[in-house]
Amino acid sequence: PDSVSRPADHAWCRVPPAKDGIQGRMRFPGRRRQWRHTAAVGLTAFLLGAAEPAAAQQADPWDALAIAGVAALNRGEAADALSRFLGALEMARTFAANDPRLVNSLLNVATAYRRLGRPDQSEVYYAEAARLQEAAGDPELAVTLDRLGLVLGEQGLAGRATEVFRDAITRIKRIAGPDHPYTAILLEHLGEALFSLGQFGEA
Repeated sequence: PDSVSRPADHAWCRVPPAKDGIQGRMRFPGRRRQWRHTAAVGLTAFLLGAAEPAAAQQADPWDALAIAGVAALNRGEAADALSRFLGALEMARTFAANDPRLVNSLLNVATAYRRLGRPDQSEVYYAEAARLQEAAGDPELAVTLDRLGLVLGEQGLAGRATEVFRDAITRIKRIAGPDHPYTAILLEHLGEALFSLGQFGEA
């Protein structure tokens, strides 16, 4: 079953999908290009989204923080969202090691930092989430690696980004095959990174 079809940079929670996500854009020096993520939203029930205030009041403490954070993110208040997501992450670190809310919280924090224009901090949390997903055999690791590659690119770290994108491509092909829409997105991101390195024949 297809478990990797979603646009980049949503925050996550156990509520309906967010009403908007960040367009994945590589910000390598030189060539500028807008990358459109057109894959349909269709992942897990943990995909975050906008929620009514009443939903946060009825949720458990972690859900309440996550829901409030997503609502803030959807209002364009990334700093407020980050504060709430960090609170949820602190809480999630006390849960069982295999509790999916820890990875969700890490991805939420990474998303908020990216919205704030802090790809260096975003990298830290995407990388930790990726390590946990790899240990758990999570098929969504490829999507996290894509986001990690993007924030590396935004820091001008094209060499590292190409390694991450290649890893993600290998994983997505193994899970969903070479014709999956997300495979094409990853190949575009890899091409952009290679182009920025002057490897025009491979881009």
